[in-house]
Amino acid sequence: MFLDDHAILSRAGVHSVLHSPERLGGNPIVWGEFRWETKGVTSPSVVFDPATGWLHMYYAAMESAPGKDDQGGIRRLAYARSKDGIHWERPPLGLVDLPGAE
Repeated sequence: MFLDDHAILSRAGVHSVLHSPERLGGNPIVWGEFRWETKGVTSPSVVFDPATGWLHMYYAAMESAPGKDDQGGIRRLAYARSKDGIHWERPPLGLVDLPGAE
């Protein structure tokens, strides 16, 4: 997406159109459902694997920590995957033993 012509060398035969974003129903698609996400989920990065058809999302899972202010807490790298980009699952990877994790 380009909002200006800074990185565009030529626009011959095309014109820019800026549309207002539209929120789709069911958003957000990933939200804090587990204890280690009590403060929320943020900073998603999604990679598509054409060999498997899976979308892989890596995101920051934030957990409240006793005695910490709003800027504190515990931040972890988390993973989710999806076939359609709308329905996401968080498979147990067995890398970290978290109480409440399946």
